[in-house]
Amino acid sequence: MTTYVLVPGMWVGGWAWRDVTDRLRVAGHDVYPVTLTGLGERTHLGGVGTGLDTHITDVVNVILHEDLRDVVLVGHSYAGTVLPGVADRVPDRIATQVYVDSAPTAAGESHFGIHPAEAIEGMAGHVREHGDGWRLPAPDFAEMAAHPGGEGLTGEQCRLIQPRTSDHPFATVTEPLALTGSDTSAHRRIVIACNEFRGLAEAGIGRYQQAAAALEVHHLATGHWPMFTAPQELADLLDSAAKA
Repeated sequence: MTTYVLVPGMWVGGWAWRDVTDRLRVAGHDVYPVTLTGLGERTHLGGVGTGLDTHITDVVNVILHEDLRDVVLVGHSYAGTVLPGVADRVPDRIATQVYVDSAPTAAGESHFGIHPAEAIEGMAGHVREHGDGWRLPAPDFAEMAAHPGGEGLTGEQCRLIQPRTSDHPFATVTEPLALTGSDTSAHRRIVIACNEFRGLAEAGIGRYQQAAAALEVHHLATGHWPMFTAPQELADLLDSAAKA
């Protein structure tokens, strides 16, 4: 049995992992999907003070209060910024880090640090106008499905996903990641590369290029939301990664 902690990306909660969670549990594993503050069923807990440190603490607290050890820590997309912070706080609890269509964010960088300053300011304006100054509104998944990142999403899936999305606390993606350097262990780090990861690596985006060159990479031919579009294949990769 392997212990998995699954951390979602932007706009969704732990519910997004349901199809993957079910498959991993059927395979005999212990699985903890996390909902980060301000999202999913914890939407009401978000506020102007919800930042990256809040989300790191959310995951750390699940690990500590459930007394989890030898954890396979899995993060999708934005959670590539959360995972290094968790490993920095509780390095003795982590066995493997898995980045799903994502890459590790380095200390001093923010999740949105890969975007040009004018793009970030455009999003900040959207937050001010439509998100009470602290929330980045969720995208239209039906529109997303028409673009490469949404490959594999069906109309029915979009209709089910959209009402369960939440605006995302904007500070979590603009604040730089602060690390203490206490994570000196040699955690195994794996990338499950879907279309977005491959596109960003090929475009020369630093953290993705570095991850492609330095980490163990497994390819999954689907869009940016494999927990919806390829849950069995994703569960199989996570299962095999834990056994390797």
